[in-house]
Amino acid sequence: MSGVVADLAEHWYIDLSIPVVAAIIGYVTKLVAIRMMFQPLEFVGIKPYLGWQGIVPRRAARMASIAVDTMTRDLISASEVVSRLDPDLVAQELAEPMHKATEDITREVMA
Repeated sequence: MSGVVADLAEHWYIDLSIPVVAAIIGYVTKLVAIRMMFQPLEFVGIKPYLGWQGIVPRRAARMASIAVDTMTRDLISASEVVSRLDPDLVAQELAEPMHKATEDITREVMA
């Protein structure tokens, strides 16, 4: 037992550095993993197998579809959403895009 205590007394800094180094490695690997989930937004590399795209951007359409399906099926109905809208505000927001769309549609039909 005295050999272990003597070794600990002589090399204490090594024993104390182990949790510090482990914490740094854990922090860096978690940081890299989180960044890889979200970045890059577009595929980087040679498609389809040699490269990387963030998991969230790659699956964004699927996740959005699941979220919308869940909300409309389980949480809120379309009639509830429509009932909460202010008709005057909706008309005001849609006025300009509708005028542009009407002009484009009229030109296209006339052609």
